[in-house]
Amino acid sequence: MIRLSIQDIYRYFLYVIFFLNLSFFNIFINLTYTIQKLSIYMTFLLLIIYSLQKRKSKVTLYTSITVLLFCLLVTFNLFRQGVPVNGFLLFSEKLFLLRNFSFILLVFPITEILNSKYSSKFLKVVFLLGMFAILFRCFIWFSYNYAGLNIAPGIIAERGINWTRYGAVRLQPLFLDGYVLAYLLCKLFVTESKKKLLYSVYLFIVLFYEGIIYASRSQLIGFFVMFITIYLFKKTSLLNKLISFFFLTIASVGILISPYYNRFLDSFSVSNSEYGAGTLVRIVGRKYYHEMWTQKMYLGFGQTTDGNIFNGWKYYISDLGIIRMLYQFGIIGFIVCLLPILYGCLVGFKRRVYFHGMLLFSLSIFVLITSFASQNLYDYNRIMLLPLLLGLANSTSPSKVNKEMV
Repeated sequence: MIRLSIQDIYRYFLYVIFFLNLSFFNIFINLTYTIQKLSIYMTFLLLIIYSLQKRKSKVTLYTSITVLLFCLLVTFNLFRQGVPVNGFLLFSEKLFLLRNFSFILLVFPITEILNSKYSSKFLKVVFLLGMFAILFRCFIWFSYNYAGLNIAPGIIAERGINWTRYGAVRLQPLFLDGYVLAYLLCKLFVTESKKKLLYSVYLFIVLFYEGIIYASRSQLIGFFVMFITIYLFKKTSLLNKLISFFFLTIASVGILISPYYNRFLDSFSVSNSEYGAGTLVRIVGRKYYHEMWTQKMYLGFGQTTDGNIFNGWKYYISDLGIIRMLYQFGIIGFIVCLLPILYGCLVGFKRRVYFHGMLLFSLSIFVLITSFASQNLYDYNRIMLLPLLLGLANSTSPSKVNKEMV
């Protein structure tokens, strides 16, 4: 008879939740919102199991306060009236827009796993799930754009056939993209893994996905900063660090004087044929949302739908990245939303000489950079990363380091 430990139950449930939210079931139709609804039910089921568990791993005070503040933030914005943006929202509409914040409650079962003997195995399986999802979407992208085969219409329809760049239909990112990049870089530069060739191939595929299939400048910027972070802060002698810094400086100068750098800078210009329209929309949209925010700077104008019409044009608040949290939830809410990311940066930096610490540090840096560059951690398709980030920070904290991590 097979006997499952409480950590086994948490692991298998979380694998299912992560698998569901990697869009594998969007083959025929887009089931994203249905799957997220199911994931919320599973989240509360895990929370009930956790609350009934007799012996629990202690979470840090910082983590407990962060979760409490998020609960208060969501509750307050659920019942407040706020400033109307194209009209007031119904309670049911607010509940729909705020429901994914409940995923932060997964930090408790994740912490249980990361404080157990299954820690490294869990992180590896999560990486494999993310990597497999990227490979799966690469196959779908090539089939649609270059073979004329629409084998997954639901995935193509996530943003529609008109969402194109470089003459091809783009695909959305996944919530584990940054985690997969951080995991690969740490395996290549922090550990003595014998599979570095395989990890290098995986890294090339992921960068191809981010740069060509998703075609995101912010993801590439985040990767570059994450790469420098790992390369400079990995455990090595002072001489090697100086040599690394020297070569990075030479490489940076080479990039700055290359024509590719000028093309990249031009992509942020409103006159650029490929990116200009998107840049202009973000600039104008931020102006409108900023003016509304000034009415209630500390509490924000409240929850609103993504696309809102100003002077006949539709501007998406999701285009503003994590700044949308400042506008919607005010200065107070914005600070709350930054807490998990900054906590990850701080704890990861302190524990950077270990694999889990560097993984946390590099991932937190990536999330911080990309969130300010329009890839907001709290968007509906990325927020599932939040409990993983906070759980990793909680278990890696110097006050709670598990000996197996060291």
